[in-house]
Amino acid sequence: MRCKNSRSLFLIITIFIGFIVFLALLLGGGEKKEEQKPQTVQVLAAAENMDIGSVINVAKMQWIDIPIAGMKDNYISKQNAELTQKIDKSVVKKSITKDEIIDTTTLIDTHGRSALSAVIQDGMRAVTIPYTTLANAPSLIAPGDIIDIILPKRAEINKDDYFGETILQNIKVLAVDNSLKKTDGADTTVTPPKSISLEVSAKQAATLAASIRDGQVVVSMHSVFTKDVKPASIKTSTDLPTQPPESQVVDVFRGTEKSQVTFEIQDPAKKSDHK
Repeated sequence: MRCKNSRSLFLIITIFIGFIVFLALLLGGGEKKEEQKPQTVQVLAAAENMDIGSVINVAKMQWIDIPIAGMKDNYISKQNAELTQKIDKSVVKKSITKDEIIDTTTLIDTHGRSALSAVIQDGMRAVTIPYTTLANAPSLIAPGDIIDIILPKRAEINKDDYFGETILQNIKVLAVDNSLKKTDGADTTVTPPKSISLEVSAKQAATLAASIRDGQVVVSMHSVFTKDVKPASIKTSTDLPTQPPESQVVDVFRGTEKSQVTFEIQDPAKKSDHK
């Protein structure tokens, strides 16, 4: 009897000890499973979307946390917040989205000059023309659009007839009024701008100035889906569209019979080309 009681007591004690050990392991294991949070650093980031040509306003920036392992030399950390003064008033040369880290290599210091001068390609010029010089002025033209410029001309023979000459091709719109930013295009009742700035070469600038002096020009806008846009160019005289060949009616008499024959007047320069 005593043997059975001893066994029962031993079994109870064993179960109790096992439960205590299990509980201790369970609590101890939970502490071990607690993961350590990675060390982070605060860096300067955009608080809103910024298009090409936007001017940096450090006061409207934000600080976000990133892992220290993701820190780069061209980021500005909060520990070096004094560096923000160096990029204040800089111009964005690459679109930046909200919460994107500010990369100093995508900014241009204008050294006190206008923001427009920062987005002009090396060797190019910015020419601003009055919006009233556009005969077909589209109200939704925006920076970044690619256009051709066509010069309407009056026919030499029939003054009531006109034809067009494409004088400039693949011209980039840099700014509309004082804005270098694209709009979302949702507002179709927007007031037409007063001027547009175009990116052209020195030769193209002279061509454009001479063309708009005597009248208006027509703008032909490229599709946003156009791929591989060629560099801006000037149409040469051989590329320009020409008027239909002029004709002359001649009366031919054979005895008492009269008939008319129509001849096309060819350009002497073209005749020499065929010889």
